[in-house]
Amino acid sequence: MRTRKSGVMDCWSVGVPGRIRASLVPLLSLVLAFPVFAAHQAADDNGGWAGFFVANSVANPSLGGIASGPSNRAWATYANGPNFNQAVAFRELTDGVLVSGQTFTVYFENGDVAAGGSCGFCLRTGFVAGVCDDYNVGRQFEFGFMGGSSTYFIVDGTSGGDQFDTGVGWTTNGLKIALTMTSAVNYSLEVVVLDVKATSRFSRALAGSGGIRSVALYNRNTDVGGEAGDVYFNLVSVTGDPASPYALVPSAQDGGGRRITNASLQVVDASVGGPFGLLTNAQVHVLKSGYPAQLYEFAGLQAYASPPTVPEANTRQLGARWIYDDWTGYAVDGTPNWSIAGGPLASISGGGLALASNVYQDTAAGARAVFGGYTDVVSLVVVNTNWDDYYAYADDEVDDAWQVDQFGENDPNALGDEDPDTDGRNNRMEWITGTLPEDDTSFFAAWGRRIQNVSTQIDIYYHPSFVDRNYEVLRVSNLTGMVWGAVSEYSLSESGGTSTVRDLNIPTDQMYYRVKVTRP
Repeated sequence: MRTRKSGVMDCWSVGVPGRIRASLVPLLSLVLAFPVFAAHQAADDNGGWAGFFVANSVANPSLGGIASGPSNRAWATYANGPNFNQAVAFRELTDGVLVSGQTFTVYFENGDVAAGGSCGFCLRTGFVAGVCDDYNVGRQFEFGFMGGSSTYFIVDGTSGGDQFDTGVGWTTNGLKIALTMTSAVNYSLEVVVLDVKATSRFSRALAGSGGIRSVALYNRNTDVGGEAGDVYFNLVSVTGDPASPYALVPSAQDGGGRRITNASLQVVDASVGGPFGLLTNAQVHVLKSGYPAQLYEFAGLQAYASPPTVPEANTRQLGARWIYDDWTGYAVDGTPNWSIAGGPLASISGGGLALASNVYQDTAAGARAVFGGYTDVVSLVVVNTNWDDYYAYADDEVDDAWQVDQFGENDPNALGDEDPDTDGRNNRMEWITGTLPEDDTSFFAAWGRRIQNVSTQIDIYYHPSFVDRNYEVLRVSNLTGMVWGAVSEYSLSESGGTSTVRDLNIPTDQMYYRVKVTRP
């Protein structure tokens, strides 16, 4: 998130005397029909609007990377309005508790989220589903996004019930989230950013006990209005076979290092001859780790960073590992050759410590690892944390992104004190007031006009005015040694970008006025 101090500009006028959707669509009608779940859903509109509908990428252009099927659809929620509004869908796993070896997968995508709002999903023990506020009852795992944040969070046993920052940056193109149980209480999590195929992996523990029995998909007052705050889910599934007891099944077939089959086991990559046993279960699956006659296929080199973000002018440790066809990974037995693949990285040390350059906005970057004849590139996002630190534009009290947008990079005419259009307003004033720095007809002005036959009132005008600026009319009766004070009794009107403040009580025959403009 970008933080910005207030900008202030005093402009003197010296010597002026005296998405509403009405229907709820059942979550039983598209690719995410949830055949393994029992359904219940609730919406609390609380004087606003909350509910569910089936979205498609044509009618709903904010739907991005998680749309699927011939009609490019996904299931959507909305929750906005004047009060706190919620939409929650509850689903129960009909096959019982999620057990070791099984994977819960969901595709998740969100747009803007208002401060105080949140969206995501909870995996829960039990199935309490009476009202929307039950969304986290029995929560053992939660993945979500909070309004005002820039990254996604986890709540689980490892975090002690607090939010853990995953470091996965907010994206409007969607995530694939897959949680695999590795024991009764532990799990591995894979989060894939769909547009850039960046993957983050975590090994953690669930909160509480009892096992995951249900999921709650929630939208809690994203409240930005219209489609921008819609939250989408798709392709929810439970896959994998329970880790049922395995038994040794004898086989007299001799593969002699070749592929063999038998009545119990569909396919075996075997490398020993003679009678031998392999681990199998009723679903005919084989565990590779720690057993003879089972081969790994090498898949390649993987470069990674956790999290895949780095604040500007800061560092992030990179790593590399070998990846095999069963998605196990092992650290490389040496040091890769690191280099910059692109984007605002200043350097990468021999040990893989990447140093980010200063940026004027969040910017993609890449780091290349070469080892053992293999190459991979890890994607990073350099996060803009200071609005006024971009090289030649630094420390001039003007937003760097605005300067680059208006002038390009490294233009001396863009500095805060410069006035390239010679309209008497420097770039700092143009940025604060929202005018164009290279157009001498675009500038902020304030003026006053007496009201005929009303000696105690005056109209103060200023132009242009915008909803994302703050304006305050100040006055003083004497320019020497006086303190400016705000007009306390006034009326305000606006027309065509010009605002009019009528001072309803002029205390003396002569007053001076100015307009103070602040930018959030």
